[in-house]
Amino acid sequence: MGLPGVAYPAGPTLQPPRTVGSVVKQARDAFRRYRESRPPNLPEASAQQQEQQALLQGATRLVMQLPVPVAADAKPGVTLMDQSFCLFDEGDWPGGIVQRFRALRPLVEATLEGYNPEFLGMLESPADGLGCWMLPDTTLCGIATNATFSSFAKLCQGGYGSKPVQAGQTVVAVNPEWTGPQDIGQFWERKLKEAAEVLLAPNEWQTLYSCRMIRTSRGKGYGLLVGSYSLGWHLWAARSGKARL
Repeated sequence: MGLPGVAYPAGPTLQPPRTVGSVVKQARDAFRRYRESRPPNLPEASAQQQEQQALLQGATRLVMQLPVPVAADAKPGVTLMDQSFCLFDEGDWPGGIVQRFRALRPLVEATLEGYNPEFLGMLESPADGLGCWMLPDTTLCGIATNATFSSFAKLCQGGYGSKPVQAGQTVVAVNPEWTGPQDIGQFWERKLKEAAEVLLAPNEWQTLYSCRMIRTSRGKGYGLLVGSYSLGWHLWAARSGKARL
């Protein structure tokens, strides 16, 4: 797994992460490998050359999926990075997406440690749970849902600033919860539906890093599925119904 047309040397393999800290480290390593695989954006290159370079380097839209630890499951005295994670249900988050975003934010910022990320705040209403981070060459946004996809699409189209549409830029969707173009917008919102068709087209988004629990058809924990840039996908079996490893 990785960007088309890019060769990857032999390197480390994935191990099953058991704590939030190990997930963050794997996500940070994946982000570093992605950045190292990109051609340098030379300042003396013309705008046309930079645009051609951006096209050659493959996908510039990536997905990062991080498991959010449930506060109620945390043991007393255990730090966030030492917490384990497991399957959660909507009932674990009485504050809804706003509460999930608060729990997700420190994980994202720990993943970006060393890159001096700037948190720009929420795209629209704080109640939407859709925040944005910025690096010189990368924009990260989460948590995009079907209901907030119009704001996310506006970001990707340069509606909040031109950086996400500039050559050489990367957009990372963090923990997206959209389900597909057919579920986005009302039937009269033609422009939004057209934007969803384009943005969510097959192969439009590549996986940067993903760590998520897999459920059985009865909702019990089945295993842990992890995918990381250039390292492929790995599945480990769970030892309990809550999908703890």
